[in-house]
Amino acid sequence: MNTGRYQNYKRADVSLQETGYLKAWLNLKTDFTTLQEPVLTPVTPLIGEQYTIATAHVWAVGKEAMSIYVKQDTIEAPGETQGESGSLRILWTPKIFFVGDGAITLELINNFLNEELILFVQDQCIGKKFIQFGCGCAPAKAQKGSFTSGQLKSGAKGYELTLETISKYFYTAAISERA
Repeated sequence: MNTGRYQNYKRADVSLQETGYLKAWLNLKTDFTTLQEPVLTPVTPLIGEQYTIATAHVWAVGKEAMSIYVKQDTIEAPGETQGESGSLRILWTPKIFFVGDGAITLELINNFLNEELILFVQDQCIGKKFIQFGCGCAPAKAQKGSFTSGQLKSGAKGYELTLETISKYFYTAAISERA
């Protein structure tokens, strides 16, 4: 299959993984001094390049990625088309469940509600690659009415936050994690 804009697309280009996301890291957009973007091969880009960030982001001093303790199997990241016919795009709505209840967690959640965010999640399986939601131009933001808290039917206590963004990337560099 030839997509016209890219080199030939082959069945081997599709990777099928039936796993979920295992870990999450959250940053304010302002935590970065340099937030990288995909780099395309001149003339004939390779398929997938426009969604791959291979160069490491640069975090501001003391602002590394904040690891979020999440309940396993609760990270979701569905996408749905939005817009008018002819100008459709995907709106991603990643959802994370912060485990626990306490003053520090509540303050963090309250601070996140009105900020521009970058969310990283990590695959459970092959290569453990990072998925990045949000970028410099289209950061992730909390959806209106997307926050719930309390005790779930399962007995877990915590805070659930749903973000929305039109940007999703595959980040292949390292994450600088806050100690």
